[in-house]
Amino acid sequence: MDNGPKRCSVFLTPAGDDFARLDGLITETCARYDLPPFEPHVTLYSGMSLDPPLLKRAIDAAVAGLAPITLTVRGIGCTPEYFRTLFIEFHEHHLLRRIHGQLKAECGDSSPYLLAPHLSLLYADLPLGEKEALAAKTRLDRSELHFDEVKIVTPLNREEGWRDTMQWRTIYRRKLEGKGV
Repeated sequence: MDNGPKRCSVFLTPAGDDFARLDGLITETCARYDLPPFEPHVTLYSGMSLDPPLLKRAIDAAVAGLAPITLTVRGIGCTPEYFRTLFIEFHEHHLLRRIHGQLKAECGDSSPYLLAPHLSLLYADLPLGEKEALAAKTRLDRSELHFDEVKIVTPLNREEGWRDTMQWRTIYRRKLEGKGV
């Protein structure tokens, strides 16, 4: 058994109909480029975890009592970065900032991950002009999206890491079922 550090990310995942719509949009977009799809998510935290049980406890503390979260869409964007090829950008949300800060503080992690709330629709090595054209024609039929679960995900493929989306594994999940903050 490998007890060394693992790459881990904490994902906030869409609820119900929003999950189904986004999953379909990701699957359709990835299929156009003959790429494997991935689960819709907003990354709240990412880094190396020496102690997954510590990260689980940190998540439980950070989301205790929280109700599902609604994020407001800012627009569709793209960047030259592989992991920000095409994405839905969200307006800042105080709860996401709070959860991110608590996870970093609890885990004592020096992760360089900066919270920039977005939900990727495609990961691909494409020329920036092609990404911009794709972003310009991508439409979303809603201005708010609802999220009701936080999970820890790790890539099983140590060489390809997060690029091998078919080898992502959820190792912990926590529903947001509270009444509020």
